[in-house]
Amino acid sequence: MSDAQPNRTRSLVRWLLICMGLLVSTLLDTWVYLYHTIDRERALWNAEWWQVFRQAGNLMPWCFVACAFMLHDIRLLNPRQLPRGSRSAFLHRGSMIVLSAGLAGLAAEILKGISQRGRPIGLGVYRFGWVEEVRGYGLASSHAAVAFGAAFMVGRLFPGAFWPIFILACGTAYSRITPGAHYLSDLYVAGVLAWLVSRGLWHWLGRFPGGHAHAVTLLRPAHASHATNTAADNARSNA
Repeated sequence: MSDAQPNRTRSLVRWLLICMGLLVSTLLDTWVYLYHTIDRERALWNAEWWQVFRQAGNLMPWCFVACAFMLHDIRLLNPRQLPRGSRSAFLHRGSMIVLSAGLAGLAAEILKGISQRGRPIGLGVYRFGWVEEVRGYGLASSHAAVAFGAAFMVGRLFPGAFWPIFILACGTAYSRITPGAHYLSDLYVAGVLAWLVSRGLWHWLGRFPGGHAHAVTLLRPAHASHATNTAADNARSNA
């Protein structure tokens, strides 16, 4: 059996699970809206913990995170010591995070215009803009897509840090359920879009300086140099 066959099987199973998740979340939409919307008056908007989750769906915090990674990596990699074609590698990790978050949010906005499914209202019956007038579209949630886009990319760059950021993104999704702003399937589709965007960026941008294909040649020497300098500093301090 060739290596392509197991890959196709895994891909098929993955997409079957995604479709099953979409079916389940769609079946639960009305029930979740009617019985889990606990903040119709939006009193939680004044709660700091709730705002933390909601603002994780804003692109601006992830821009600050991206800048922090760039400033960290420019010291880690020291571009002046890298080959000429790799001197922009320090931009890579921060750019990956903010691009994944931003493009996932953009994909959600595009899907809103295509699907034209209205936000929940009344008894939670679906309404579509191409059938009747609706005030706002909800499929998919751009807030959730931004948060999940950042979480999935952080998980690819730093696997050990995935779960805390993923839980933060789930909190963002929850903050869209509590006021009845979105159906459960709006949030599920946002997560799937974010996963697809992060996966596509990971494979496409890996060819650029600092990409995952260059991690061995760029990051390991930098870590080794840092370790050598640290050991030398410790030896001088103990002398």
